Amino acid sequence: MSAKPLFLLVLPLAAAVHAAPLSYRTVTLEARANCAKTEKEAGNGSKCHELNVAYPKTGDKALDAWALRRIQKAVGTSNLTPKGLQAYWARNEEVKAVNESNAEGGDTPCHLDYNRSIELQGQTPHYAVFGGEYWDYACGPHGNGVYDLAVVRRDAAKPQALALKDILLPGGRARLNRLQKEAAAEHLAKYRSDDVSSVAEARRAIDEYTGKDFKGTDNWRLAKGGLLFVFQSYEITPYVLGRPEAYIPAAKLKGIVKPEILREAAHYQIAPKILKEDKNAK
Repeated sequence: MSAKPLFLLVLPLAAAVHAAPLSYRTVTLEARANCAKTEKEAGNGSKCHELNVAYPKTGDKALDAWALRRIQKAVGTSNLTPKGLQAYWARNEEVKAVNESNAEGGDTPCHLDYNRSIELQGQTPHYAVFGGEYWDYACGPHGNGVYDLAVVRRDAAKPQALALKDILLPGGRARLNRLQKEAAAEHLAKYRSDDVSSVAEARRAIDEYTGKDFKGTDNWRLAKGGLLFVFQSYEITPYVLGRPEAYIPAAKLKGIVKPEILREAAHYQIAPKILKEDKNAK
């Protein structure tokens, strides 16, 4: 066999290996500290200080290493073995401070509830899409956190999240902001109908909260046939309205987002777990 035919055979094989589906397997860990022995000690309903951690095992070594470093930084320790996490949580300064406050008496006893997780939400032949939840309940009226999206190139030796500015065409940001605002209003009217009765009312709620100074968000990911943007709690609406989402179909993003990114969105595959929970998920 000549060298040329052999070379031509190797190229499709390499492409096939690169495009192999990523695994949606997730490693989960839990650490508990200072568990209450009575209902009175439980106070706010939680019986222990709890720390829940999750990170992906996609089967791609570079992506898995990227996600692991990210979650280690979010948790505050590099030792994510069960024993290592338990030891870290037991000596955590925030846990110690709440224990001291509980010991002083007076107020209802409180237990911390923290979540640090990164999961593979979907994929295309060239990109992996991750969602990161960093949420704390720290003895206030309610918990709060940040939901962080990351679109990461699959064939990179040193993966990093693709920034929104790097996928926009010149002059596209202002147009994108307008689309984000309208899509967020539509989302609120559909999924928060008890609080806002129409798209027009949702627009007014956003304007009132932002002082008509809507800046848009850089928190984005590929979605089925378009892009999805997620705003944090308190970013454009009050806490009670949650985290507004803005799904924008590819047809509306032409001339705003680079064509190669829109082509990638056409091949987006959603994680089975997400589809099981919501068959209409984007």
